[in-house]
Amino acid sequence: MSNIFKAITVVVRVIGLYEIISIIIGVPAIILLVINIWHSLTNSQQIVAIIVSVIILAAIGLFIYSQIRKRLYRIPKVLHQMYKRMLELASELDATALSQEDFADLMSLINIDASQLYSSITDLESLAAFAPELIKAVETQVEKVAKDEEKTGQRTFYLMYDKVGLKRALEADRQYQKLKQSLNKLMPVIPTVEINRAVLEYEKSSRIVCTFLPIFSCTSEQVQQALPLQYKIDETLIVEQSNEKMALLLSKVWEAIDKYYKGN
Repeated sequence: MSNIFKAITVVVRVIGLYEIISIIIGVPAIILLVINIWHSLTNSQQIVAIIVSVIILAAIGLFIYSQIRKRLYRIPKVLHQMYKRMLELASELDATALSQEDFADLMSLINIDASQLYSSITDLESLAAFAPELIKAVETQVEKVAKDEEKTGQRTFYLMYDKVGLKRALEADRQYQKLKQSLNKLMPVIPTVEINRAVLEYEKSSRIVCTFLPIFSCTSEQVQQALPLQYKIDETLIVEQSNEKMALLLSKVWEAIDKYYKGN
């Protein structure tokens, strides 16, 4: 019963309430008209009338179904376009422009005192000497926080989403905002929790990836020299893994929509 109610809700949202009322009134009216003139028709004309009526009903049903199907299949396309535009905007951001205060706020989320860090690093040589200790401290704290405080990752994202400048870039970009409006119009049409969850997961993950992308792609040559080889390699791997993750998340959106239409 709930599935029928959901289907009716989707149809009304896609086609429109007044259009649905017109169909409900119009189809019986046509049938009533055919019945009134039925007895004046010859046998062959009656057969033609039945065939035409069936075709009209089938055409209406196919039209409604195609509109719903077309509408839902627009969702992953819009999501992918949004992600591509976010990547373009993120590539133009300069994470090195972060102030010491912003960097200190970021470090404070994993309980690292940035003031001590800045006092210890005065030039490239001191950075190279301090880098292994800093990396070890960050790794230790991140692992500890991951176990003790699940929300820290979310706090870090929302802080950097604003500080890196991606939030402001997206709000000011007409192309992205147009795509976002298209997605917002499609969201009320989504008929299942599974599709909704897949869409929200992709949209949020795309913002997370693009928020931290400038940080991993802005490492200067001087800083690169101070980092161990494994971190130089990991910088490339993180970008590749992020792209792979987004591809998998988008396939989950397609899969959820396909599952809905196939009734599985």
